[in-house]
Amino acid sequence: MMINLTFIREMVRRFQKDEIPRLSAELAYYFLLSLFPFLIFLFTLL
Repeated sequence: MMINLTFIREMVRRFQKDEIPRLSAELAYYFLLSLFPFLIFLFTLL
């Protein structure tokens, strides 16, 4: 049980250190911004 707790603590520490929530929010934001122009481009090809 201690190994699992240590693993989880280390994983959370690295998760925060690497700023994963910020990076995932940026990725979602830019994906949504690029989705609509891509759909417009796609529909012009049809």
